[in-house]
Amino acid sequence: MLEVGVSRLSAEWRDTLDIPLTSDELTAAITKGDAKNATGRDGIGLILFQATSDVLKDDWLDLFSQMIAPGNLTEQQKRGEVVCITKTTRSNQPPDYRPTALLKTDYKILARIMANRNRPATDLLHPTQFCGRPGNTIFEAIASVRKAIAFAEVKTKPSCILTLDFLKKLSIEYPTYIC
Repeated sequence: MLEVGVSRLSAEWRDTLDIPLTSDELTAAITKGDAKNATGRDGIGLILFQATSDVLKDDWLDLFSQMIAPGNLTEQQKRGEVVCITKTTRSNQPPDYRPTALLKTDYKILARIMANRNRPATDLLHPTQFCGRPGNTIFEAIASVRKAIAFAEVKTKPSCILTLDFLKKLSIEYPTYIC
């Protein structure tokens, strides 16, 4: 079941990642997001980019073309703010909260552009890789673990199955003063 192999991007795909940013790529990244999502500390939301994309399209393209160039992101653009969001209506214990990072909208748009450019490379991932693969959900991951258990039981082979539950880890490891 476990297969280890290293795949490399072809020269063609590597070149694709280095092409200049296009107006279509930027428009796709701006229109894909939800304008109601939380903003970073700067308070600039996606709605600004969406509402001004026709008028400022060339300016946004220049801005993001500069950001996409290696070494051009500032330290401030790379930072997020971690806040704790309640998971229940009556939150009074640390496990009732989940930490999340509020990232600046320009960084989210840039991340969307890069994710779209990298999407063809996800074919190099092993089929049992769930994080970062479009279309894979937690349900497929659970089904995969159950299949592995059934396979081990039928074949009566000694097996080791490792799953990670980050919810419990975060609940245990986060001190009360963070939330």
